[in-house]
Amino acid sequence: GDDAANRTRYAIVDIVLDTLPYTGGDTTAAALDMGVPVVSRVGIRHAERVTFSLLSHLGVTETIARSDEEYDAIACALAGDTTWRTHVASEITRKLPGSGLADAGRYARSLEDAYSRALSHKIAKAT
Repeated sequence: GDDAANRTRYAIVDIVLDTLPYTGGDTTAAALDMGVPVVSRVGIRHAERVTFSLLSHLGVTETIARSDEEYDAIACALAGDTTWRTHVASEITRKLPGSGLADAGRYARSLEDAYSRALSHKIAKAT
């Protein structure tokens, strides 16, 4: 279908530049699924942190920028440094299968644990 066609387009992409103020969700996941590095500028609001969350969970954080200047620098470095770009892509490919991003059951357990911790914290504060 269209999803498969869209994902195969990532085979000709070297880098994905994430958008602001609404960072990628499915577009980031598709890029990671295809082993394509994603440069993201983390913000404060939820919509500005989706890609940050995905990359952090994956353990590939060297393409996360905390400022506009850092975003530009990371994007230019990835574009100009084939060795680093290849390294980041191989880290994505290596880490993805064992991550919750590719394992729905593991992700669900991790989310359940987070909910449990949040509830325990809320209960502890109430007593």
